[in-house]
Amino acid sequence: MRRYFMSIVCILVMVTSACIVVSADVIPPDPLAGASTIVGEDYTPNYSEPVENEYFTGSLKTSSSCIEMLKALEGYLAKPAGDYQQYSIGYGCNTKYLRQYHEELDISEEDMEKVLSSSHSNYILKEEKAEALMMYVLVGIEEALDRFLEKYDISVNQYQYDALISFTYNLGKAWMNSTSRLGGVLVQGDYTVNEFASAMGVYCHVTVDGEAQVLDLLVTRRIREIKLFLYGAYELDDTPVKFCTLRYDAGDGDAATDIGFYQLDTPYQILFEAEPTAETEDFFIGWYTEDGEKVTAYDLAEKSKVVYARYSNIPEDPELTKDGEAYVSGEGPSVGQTDYIGSWTPVDVTAVFSDMEYDDWHYDYVSELYSRGVIDGFPDLTFRPENQVTTGQALKMILLAAGYEEPAPVASHWARNFLNLALEEGIIDRGEITDLDIPITRGLMAKIVVNSMKLSRLYDHSPFTDTTNVYVQTLYDFGLSDGYPDGTFLPKNHLKRSELCAIVCRMFDTRELYNLD
Repeated sequence: MRRYFMSIVCILVMVTSACIVVSADVIPPDPLAGASTIVGEDYTPNYSEPVENEYFTGSLKTSSSCIEMLKALEGYLAKPAGDYQQYSIGYGCNTKYLRQYHEELDISEEDMEKVLSSSHSNYILKEEKAEALMMYVLVGIEEALDRFLEKYDISVNQYQYDALISFTYNLGKAWMNSTSRLGGVLVQGDYTVNEFASAMGVYCHVTVDGEAQVLDLLVTRRIREIKLFLYGAYELDDTPVKFCTLRYDAGDGDAATDIGFYQLDTPYQILFEAEPTAETEDFFIGWYTEDGEKVTAYDLAEKSKVVYARYSNIPEDPELTKDGEAYVSGEGPSVGQTDYIGSWTPVDVTAVFSDMEYDDWHYDYVSELYSRGVIDGFPDLTFRPENQVTTGQALKMILLAAGYEEPAPVASHWARNFLNLALEEGIIDRGEITDLDIPITRGLMAKIVVNSMKLSRLYDHSPFTDTTNVYVQTLYDFGLSDGYPDGTFLPKNHLKRSELCAIVCRMFDTRELYNLD
């Protein structure tokens, strides 16, 4: 069966530093003592200052957070150890780099050969030298990544840059072109979470006996890098968002990939294709679990599983398939469109969404916004009112509800145009929003609503027991939010879909009541 993967190197065997054997009369030299772990003041980030989330200007460098992440991922090797395709030393560096940079590390060629030799156990690459070597390797990776980003005019922020650095440190630079899976997605620019996740995650193979095989350790690493790129998470637990995989078994056919990566509780959206062998006239009709259940692009990713290709002698065998396309376009469920004006008729959304009831507190708000064409649900016919809202989704809905015209799209992110608008109008401060795909807090929502509608306080009293924030208080003054029954507002909590619906509907009423148009 054909495989379309790049074989890569990843496993490092953790070893302890070799003990230095000495005699009573002879103390062996310590050729690796001293030397700075920092390579140039113009290179090293200022560790005492927070990382600036600037968009790529040619000046981004690997952050200290990424360096610590790399050290933890690679582990420290005092002596060379073999893995699948190379011998590595230090923090996952190919031994060729020690040969290349030994002079910069103040290591003589003779001492370097002893470090690389198994017969000189008292000659090791100390940790400070290993870190300095890693810095030299990172400089070369940064130069290559900068050329790739500049060539294709790709904008990234600091943690996206760091994610690509970590990925390249492990994989190599060969992916940096428009024809590779990850390079093509980045150059295209218009990608969804699951498209990006699968494009980066697929590089999780090693070659064993001439065949590419998925390595679970690499699956975990790719997920860390995916979460770093998408959500700024330098540790797996820095974000509650989780990912799972689909392992594709094409049987006697050929698959475009044998693994895909998907964010939990979202529609798969994209399923890879398979082809039957050339000797048959069968058609590929879909992916099925071991229990015979078909998996479609509309199904929610719930856990990692294996799916098997099924073939038939007719394109769509009604006994074996159910409705479901191989690809669902767009960013997933809609939470903000542009039709905020005109007449509308209430819709019974219990007939639209399986998780809506007439006595839900948010029923009227969801009904109004659905009737207006402002919101939609998920492909499985749910609304999921308790789900969190991303910053980009909230920005779009709030700014449009406040009366702003939809700005022209920007290639870097589907909601970047709304972020630019909010910055230009002084609705938020520069640097206040650094990730459009993370959940928005109730406190930040309050600021965006108040500033976009140009509201000021009407009263002096403080209605909430847990905050005196002026934006939160202003929301209360205009009836946009009355908080929770216990008298709290919980500004640090994440905003829910149901809560955003209520806010947007009340914005319409406030604009009309106070003639704010």
